[in-house]
Amino acid sequence: MELRTIEETFAKLKLLKVFDFYKTRVLTQEQQGWMQFICDHYLNALPGERAKIRSMVTPEISFLFFMYAQAMAVEAVRERQEEKVFKGLVALAVENQVFDWRDSMMVLVLLHHSAVKIGADALGLFQRTAAISTPQTSEGFLQFSARAPENLDLAKFGYREGMDSEGNFAYVSK
Repeated sequence: MELRTIEETFAKLKLLKVFDFYKTRVLTQEQQGWMQFICDHYLNALPGERAKIRSMVTPEISFLFFMYAQAMAVEAVRERQEEKVFKGLVALAVENQVFDWRDSMMVLVLLHHSAVKIGADALGLFQRTAAISTPQTSEGFLQFSARAPENLDLAKFGYREGMDSEGNFAYVSK
């Protein structure tokens, strides 16, 4: 793995300002590319390299992994691609509950809902991601995906399905 390049990508992420995202609440295509680069490398890395990548995530940038995972949940529905759900789950595996596990749950529900909505094997996707996660995060994925359907309702997490300003599928905060 090109660890130096991964480190350079994390350095770019650390230069981003949190307040820039309060208005837009979206990552640019370039920023999504950086996130995808990190996630792709994580996915293909050996366990020791994965640990090194996870160690580069700090609470100050963990929100970027949530934003990327949420974008993947939306894109999965728009494009009907289960691989987008998996990409979002991988982002949460990289983030590794660095900030607060409850923030992960807010995105996990979107990813789970997207998987179910497009007819993907949600449990299989969560299990696949658990296999490349730390034990604690793995347990979180498995416990979340084992919830009863009524405990996976979007409304219980403050979301509903909706449309963006261009008429495309979106998750809307209630």
